[in-house]
Amino acid sequence: MARERWLIDCDTGYDDAVALLMALRAPEIEVAGITVVNGNVPVDIGLANTLRVVELAEAPPSVPVARGADRPLVEPRQHATHVHGEEGLCGYPLPEPARPVDPRPAAQFLVETIMASPTPVTLVLLAPLTNVALALRLEPRIVERIGRVVLMGGSADGTGNHTPAAEFNIAVDPEAAWIVFHSGLPITMVGLDPCRPTAVPVERRLAWQDSPSPRLRFLAGILDYLARELGRPAVAIYDAVALSVALRPEIAKMRRLPATVELAPGHHRGAVLVDRRTWRPTRPDWPEIDVVFAVDCAEHERLMLDRLR
Repeated sequence: MARERWLIDCDTGYDDAVALLMALRAPEIEVAGITVVNGNVPVDIGLANTLRVVELAEAPPSVPVARGADRPLVEPRQHATHVHGEEGLCGYPLPEPARPVDPRPAAQFLVETIMASPTPVTLVLLAPLTNVALALRLEPRIVERIGRVVLMGGSADGTGNHTPAAEFNIAVDPEAAWIVFHSGLPITMVGLDPCRPTAVPVERRLAWQDSPSPRLRFLAGILDYLARELGRPAVAIYDAVALSVALRPEIAKMRRLPATVELAPGHHRGAVLVDRRTWRPTRPDWPEIDVVFAVDCAEHERLMLDRLR
């Protein structure tokens, strides 16, 4: 059986890094390319981080990495270096990458790769959605060539982390998120709420800091930084949860519900609105997506650690 072909869009901070390691070391899929966008860190820092992580994963040279948008469609640039560290990887020292960057802009790379694929492609979106929105504007027909989309973004319970109502990836570029949500793509949304219960206690780093696996040592270094610098007792590695759901959809409990992205100015700008009412009027202007409400925490952790080993 042919392996599923994936394209991964990221803004590589520490949780993107763990998710990339999981994907690149998953034998059941083919990572056909990685695109990088402004988000957790400026795009050029995220690009360098991505190249480093691809090397840490021992990925083959055939995995291309492309640079994407350096700013949102409308909003000014926003970053999360206060969480991920100025360089995005919690200060963990990884060697300088030698791998070249694909010369195409990310939107062009996405369009050409999707349209040329012999089979439908899976998109795994771990970042603000600027690159994908630009690709949709460049070539709307890519919707017909995408088998499924799994994205880390939003929250079904209305609680954000970038603002009280909005999750970071959506809030950084709400217009791009609206374009993606309303594109007709088959979206599975892994929001903040199902990720929070998967938080890894930081003391577990002690079991991994001397591991023979450089990837588990990297995870230990992340947890050590977040414990020291931010006082976190436990850390939810959000993008890794979305990656587990993409690899094993059966570990997630989800419902198909109408959803949209709030674009109006105010406290709720950038929030994903999910209509969870058991009785509701028809909303032809709201696309229906699969909303993840819970994840099997033990299965997610097993999958994550197995891949990092």
